[in-house]
Amino acid sequence: MFGRSQAMQRLFEKMRCTAAHFRVATIEGEPGTGKTVAAQTLHAQCRETCTQLRAGATVHLAGAGPDVPAPEPLFLACAAAPALATLDALFEEANGGTLYLSRTSELSPGEQRQWLDIVEHFERHRSRNGTKAMPRQLLFGTCEPLRRLTAAASFRTDLAHRLTAIRFALPPLRERREDISLLVEVLLERVRATHSKPVRGLAPGTLNRLLAHTWPGNVRELETVLFNAALDCISEWIRPIDLPPITWPTSQRMHSAGTALPHPGSLSEATPDHPAACGSGQDLDPDLDRAILRHVTRVLGRVGGNKLRAAHLLGISRSTLYRLLESGHLQSGR
Repeated sequence: MFGRSQAMQRLFEKMRCTAAHFRVATIEGEPGTGKTVAAQTLHAQCRETCTQLRAGATVHLAGAGPDVPAPEPLFLACAAAPALATLDALFEEANGGTLYLSRTSELSPGEQRQWLDIVEHFERHRSRNGTKAMPRQLLFGTCEPLRRLTAAASFRTDLAHRLTAIRFALPPLRERREDISLLVEVLLERVRATHSKPVRGLAPGTLNRLLAHTWPGNVRELETVLFNAALDCISEWIRPIDLPPITWPTSQRMHSAGTALPHPGSLSEATPDHPAACGSGQDLDPDLDRAILRHVTRVLGRVGGNKLRAAHLLGISRSTLYRLLESGHLQSGR
């Protein structure tokens, strides 16, 4: 896990203080915030579980010093998926380690009742230091805060109290925008290592576009956007035009005077059928998506719709040009 923001630093500090001591805990966060990575980080911090070593990933806890090998075993499962009849086998396989169970908020009422019995049995057994094969720690992942679900009467209160006595809340990316530049560095290094693509970083203007987005898909969405842009760009620097289309929130598509602007994916005002859109009034539009697509439309018009020549003049690959045309619903002859 990586982060410089205060929200992430508080999370890291809580992980350091509690990782070696809890028996049952919950990791809460929106989809894409990195709950599985958080489980791996907690597991890596708990050095006391290092009774077995397997070939595994290295997990970095920002601010905690150099990378440390993650102690194994760490087992991942879905709380709603495994048949409870096979739970003993799952516990035996995760004996002495950490068992991470995802999608806890999706448990049915019957499954919640069964898990309440299992957690109670687990806590009694661990307190007695029994000989039965069992994980040392249970981690439950959920996209929705369990305490909020109890308020809506959709989750058992007694089970939620047991699971959230220790709770790690992962902040969404929109609440820690200061971490985006660091995450970009980490993700691009991963691109260079895994795909041998010599991408050095972001060109001017690209980071501002990333910072303006609200990232409803969180870090997973940022990773997808950067990977697509890095693999598709033709230079060593990712330019704004190299980024795949991003769905911008309505609040960011409002004119300063209060009038709504068209969605950047709907570029009817920039097509040859609407030439007035290329006038000076539209040039004042601060939206980068629309400015880029208006320029692409002008260049296509100059070359008679020839996509190959337009891509050459724009300094982009044909695949990038096609992607821009598809996002704007533009059509051209060749």
